[in-house]
Amino acid sequence: MIKISNNYDLERGTDPSNVHPDPSPPEEPKYESDPELRKKIKHQISEREPKPRQGGIWPYLLIRAFLGDYGVRFPPLNNFWESPDIQVVEGIVSTLEGNTPTLHPIPGKPHTIFVRVWNLGRLAAIGVRLRVYWANPSFSFDDPNSPGRPHYIGGMYLDLSDRYQQGSHIVCRLPTPWIPIFENNGHECLLAKVDSFADRTGPNFDANIDRHVGQRNLFLAVLQDDLKFLIDSLGQTLPEKADVQMLYRIGDDIRTMTIRHTAIYELGSLGKAVMQALDIQDLTAKTLISAFGGGRADVEPLQFRAFQFEQEKEKISGGYTIYLSTTETVPKFYNRYTILPSYGTTTPPYSKSFRPK
Repeated sequence: MIKISNNYDLERGTDPSNVHPDPSPPEEPKYESDPELRKKIKHQISEREPKPRQGGIWPYLLIRAFLGDYGVRFPPLNNFWESPDIQVVEGIVSTLEGNTPTLHPIPGKPHTIFVRVWNLGRLAAIGVRLRVYWANPSFSFDDPNSPGRPHYIGGMYLDLSDRYQQGSHIVCRLPTPWIPIFENNGHECLLAKVDSFADRTGPNFDANIDRHVGQRNLFLAVLQDDLKFLIDSLGQTLPEKADVQMLYRIGDDIRTMTIRHTAIYELGSLGKAVMQALDIQDLTAKTLISAFGGGRADVEPLQFRAFQFEQEKEKISGGYTIYLSTTETVPKFYNRYTILPSYGTTTPPYSKSFRPK
């Protein structure tokens, strides 16, 4: 028979004599921070430089304005209307590979538009929306009274990997063909916008301050092309009190000429002001090449830039580039971006340690 003891201390055991119980919490606990530590942390936060968007974890969408562009738009860009990521191919084609982009769209004929879209962020961009527009030649596309307001062509959705993966940039084929209108003789500008729910853009088309917007204000003219209509159309969109600067490149030599806004208003059009400044009788490509002393290369660029001074700083409102061919016909071999690597490449133009300055 088992005998049960009535001594609970022996049955259950007791704490050793050297064990002390935890003190009971105070009835009204008081939590006080160290004022010196709080001051030090506050100073560290205020002195810390904010991380750029690309240094965070969010998507960082981009349509490049020039080769080597990584999206920094402060200060605003001075040359932003020759995007290498917007390409046009004559006819309906399924891929950009093997086809030469054109700078001389033919009015009334269908063309296929390709846009390369980039994600330089550390997070994949899902549900990216791409939209493409055409517009009349213009220095600004945001003035509601300007004849250069954009017209929607088409769009599509796509997904992009993070910047460490090969799928961080994709050449997108716009499913809707573009047919240049006869009214402008094919002198239309193309604009592309890209955004997603994690990296949004605004309603405007300021490619000089918005990396989500790409502009292609380019045209290839042959000797007999009369550019008066194109140049006059640009003058109608000139911002108030903005001057026009012409830059003509011959090899490494750049020749410039500035036309004041007062002269444009007095003569009634930009075309007349250009003819007066160059002392010429017409605005054919042949005459312009001769006026600038060109003709050494097969194709020579002539840039029109609208600029004005704000707080003693030059502000570029917009621009348009005409590539003047010194031949009688459009050079089929010519492509403004032949120096680019193949569009089939998937090597990102940056390293894993890339950070914008």
